[in-house]
Order: sequence, then C-alpha cells, then structure tokens
Amino acid sequence: MTAALALIARIEADLAELRRLLDAPAEPEPEEWLEPSVIAYRLGIGEAYVRRLCDRGLDAGDAGVRRVGGRWLATADAIDGLRRV
Repeated sequence: MTAALALIARIEADLAELRRLLDAPAEPEPEEWLEPSVIAYRLGIGEAYVRRLCDRGLDAGDAGVRRVGGRWLATADAIDGLRRV
C-alpha cells in the first residue's frame, strides 16, 4: 500500500509542476525581440513612447518586454497590447 501512496504522491507532484509550467507566460522567439526604434516604426508611434511602454511592461512583469544591459527589447505584440490598456 505504501508503494501505491508514494506513486500517487509523485504523480500529484508531477501534475502540480505541469500546471505551473502551463500557467507561466510563453517566452517569445528570439526573432520577435525588437528594439524600440523598429517597434515605433512598425506601429507608427514615437520611440520615446515605446520606451515608456517598455518601462511600464517591465514593471508589470510582461513576458514580451526586457532590458538587456542598457538596451530595451520587446515584441511588437507586447507594446501594442500595453498601449491598448
């Protein structure tokens, strides 16, 4: 009986880990990361506004925004979503 309980406990732990992974935001592909100037051009908005949206997205924990060294990188979808909020 203890072997069955151990197996059930292991299965429950695996299911909990799978649920955690499913709830985690998906990481964008490397080719989706763009600099603010490119996003600004594509969306027809100012580069300074894109940087402000990047800052807002980083504070909110948006998976589509990051700061690498001193450079902002984001996805156009993340910035478009942030400006619609």
